[in-house]
Amino acid sequence: MVQKRRLAKRGTLIVEDHKIEVVRRFKYLGTVINDSNDEKEEIRVRILAANKAYSSLQTIFRSKHIHRNNKIGLYKTLLKAI
Repeated sequence: MVQKRRLAKRGTLIVEDHKIEVVRRFKYLGTVINDSNDEKEEIRVRILAANKAYSSLQTIFRSKHIHRNNKIGLYKTLLKAI
């Protein structure tokens, strides 16, 4: 990825004998990085991931067969992961 004040053209960089594709965004260690250093996309991705995790646990939170303290512990674990 090339970072400049103006948007770069897509293409390839050539370093010695290696061709490297120029991209506008990519995921590195779970974080979305883009060429304009805009964090809005990263925030949107994290919110979507948190909503997905929370909604997948709704059946557990509504269950009457699981003790309340276990539900609270699970919820706290979920919040720490976000």
